[in-house]
Amino acid sequence: MTLNDIRSGKKAARVFYAELRGTTITEAAKEPLKLREVAAMGDRPILPTGEPVNYATALCYICLQTLIGKYTRKNKPIEAEIAYMAKQMTSRYLDWSVLDLPTFVDMCICSHIPSLRLGATEYELASLDIPSIMGKVESYDKMRPNTQALQGSSPDKAPAMQPVEKPLTKWHLTHKMDGAEYHWPDYESARRYWKHQPNYDDPQEKAFIKAAGGKQPILPSVNEILGLQ
Repeated sequence: MTLNDIRSGKKAARVFYAELRGTTITEAAKEPLKLREVAAMGDRPILPTGEPVNYATALCYICLQTLIGKYTRKNKPIEAEIAYMAKQMTSRYLDWSVLDLPTFVDMCICSHIPSLRLGATEYELASLDIPSIMGKVESYDKMRPNTQALQGSSPDKAPAMQPVEKPLTKWHLTHKMDGAEYHWPDYESARRYWKHQPNYDDPQEKAFIKAAGGKQPILPSVNEILGLQ
């Protein structure tokens, strides 16, 4: 779906929602028309509370109203409470697609959304109050598949930690590779000397590398290699 499916017919939020059908949570996540796009349309539907809201909030209101209407219970949220929950949904879950809304309702009614209540996991919507309903909304959001995985790519990984460079020893700061004493003017000068790429044309470095077993001269135990400990 696209925004044209709404704009072409100038459909009211309730009319458009009535055309939506619940599906699997994976297929709902694949639907390209997201609440973020719908919220940016510029349309300002009026809720039963008299408050103008964006189109996405209106859809969320109708979604919650539909869910609550499926239960024959005495205590139900009032219109202002439903409006509050709808606004919370659009502020937190703009990456939901329009198909996530009826899919959420279907899964909630069929007790397929586990959520915590009083320290225990419940599958039924035990109470029609804000904490219970928003708990189901949050749990549904956590069940949604990763968007990058659906697109065939792996989630971004944290960059690999770079190994920490070992500091030069006191011996490094007062010697050269041939073992001759030399007091470097500062730490950075010594570091550049000891940590640079080996120069095999330099007789001193070549001899040192050979003594170190062919390794680059960056080992902090160079004094051990030279037998000076």
